[in-house]
Amino acid sequence: MYHQLRKLVLLISFLGLNGNICVLAGTSPSLKNPSNRQEINFEYDNNSVIPSAMPIMPINEEARLQNNLTVEDLMKIASIDYENDWNILVEEITNYQKGLLKTKKSINLDQALELAIRNNPTLSANKYQVLGSIWRERAEMRRWLPSIKLDTGNTGFYKDELYVNSRYPKNPSDGNGSVTSYFSDYYQSNPTATISWDLYDPERGPSIQIEKRNVERDKLLLNYSIRSLVVDIYNSYTDIEILLEEINAYSELVALEIAIADAIYEVYAEQLTSIAEVAKWRAQTYSSITQLIKYYQLLDEAYSEFSSVIGSEEYFPVLAKGKKLYLGKWKLSLEESIKKAKRENERIKSEYINAQVSAITAQKFINSYLPTFTLNASAGNQIINGIYEASLFQAEPILPTSSQNTTNPQYQIYAGMTLTFDGGVNLARASAEKMDQKRSLFKTKELSNEVTQLVRNSYNGLSNESINYISSEKSVENSKISLVVYKQRYMAGLTDTTPFLQAVNLYTTAIITRSEVKKNLVIHYVNLLKSTATWPKQFETSLDSALESIMKRREEVPSFKKL
Repeated sequence: MYHQLRKLVLLISFLGLNGNICVLAGTSPSLKNPSNRQEINFEYDNNSVIPSAMPIMPINEEARLQNNLTVEDLMKIASIDYENDWNILVEEITNYQKGLLKTKKSINLDQALELAIRNNPTLSANKYQVLGSIWRERAEMRRWLPSIKLDTGNTGFYKDELYVNSRYPKNPSDGNGSVTSYFSDYYQSNPTATISWDLYDPERGPSIQIEKRNVERDKLLLNYSIRSLVVDIYNSYTDIEILLEEINAYSELVALEIAIADAIYEVYAEQLTSIAEVAKWRAQTYSSITQLIKYYQLLDEAYSEFSSVIGSEEYFPVLAKGKKLYLGKWKLSLEESIKKAKRENERIKSEYINAQVSAITAQKFINSYLPTFTLNASAGNQIINGIYEASLFQAEPILPTSSQNTTNPQYQIYAGMTLTFDGGVNLARASAEKMDQKRSLFKTKELSNEVTQLVRNSYNGLSNESINYISSEKSVENSKISLVVYKQRYMAGLTDTTPFLQAVNLYTTAIITRSEVKKNLVIHYVNLLKSTATWPKQFETSLDSALESIMKRREEVPSFKKL
């Protein structure tokens, strides 16, 4: 008996955490300085874990146990063979991840932002929205300039056979209307230049103000889209790092459980433990493998989101050596954060601008009933050179036989007034715009309340989760001690597998809980950034430089042709 127990101890000591599979991740990540009063630093070790799709799981026939078992049933149940399916499953997962890793390039946080600024279609769409608004503003501003019209008139060379009717012919037998023919050959032109300027246009001023407000609103929305992109990159980047930590924890757990399960089977083969003990550990091991695959699926989804944000599927986020992801210290108080959000949040400001645009548009419709005063000036000259047409009816036909040069300059300066009444159509439109103005004002208040609630929840969440993180760190430390103690007690034969299994689950749960606390910290932090229009200090690129890069770049407009 002593010899068999010693063999069990040697087996478990030999297998340990290394077992007969490769742990998918290196040392577990750690989080330093958790207090909200100071910076919170995420520090991770690089590893070769990359996202994967869910592998095809082998479908095993379900074992069905009945309440009343026969002797034959018990004999069948009492037999169990060496298990290797878990090794196959873990190997499939590992190989799949390594296959994906070969096609991906490493990218750090600042490189991801630079790539996203260059590739993200939302930024390009908002950029051209701003440029379009700027040109519409310029178009309205140019209504102050006079309009000039040039008209050449009927210009050209004319040559034709014409005739002259004689009212009193010399030969009475010819009768009235006798015809004498001749040929005309002349050049004619009637150029005219007209300049017109609206001295007073009641709709011009409101139209310019509307476009100015639209430019201001579109610039705010572009800034908001840039901030949102930065926050999304930071969020997805840290989400992947935290998921890697959770995968690390379950990878170590699976390695440990497989090693223990194999060791227990060896003990069972020596008839020193029951089949129930073997089955219990195997069930626990497969349950952990299932959970590990679940985290791989979550990692795959997080990576898909990251690829969508940066506009490329060729990269996988990896921290550069010596770099750290951290939550910067939030220096503002709750009241200061709320005031900043109400004052600077782009969504609130853009909705308020919409209310202003509706008010100005209403005034524009009302102004349409006022008169428009216009100044006009024109200059023209009628020119005829050559043998011109003679009068059609003459007492005695006199045919043109020599060229004539005729000019007839004309100059005009006049003022005009235009007054339009449409039966009250624009008056009704003005009333509709006033209703839109009130709607936008209430919408602004609604957004302000939503942002205030989000800031309050995120600020409190950041404070509470910072304290919660200290607790989760203590939980990890103590559960690790518990795991070491129960492992040694089990190896010494002082306890069965149940306390050891509980210690393993407690340690894994503590690590996962700590990772979830980290994730919540990041969520609350990025929500504060987005709500208060704050640029994260984690990025070397500033908002102004990012905006300048977006406005200067030239991108190829996508085309969608039918295949």
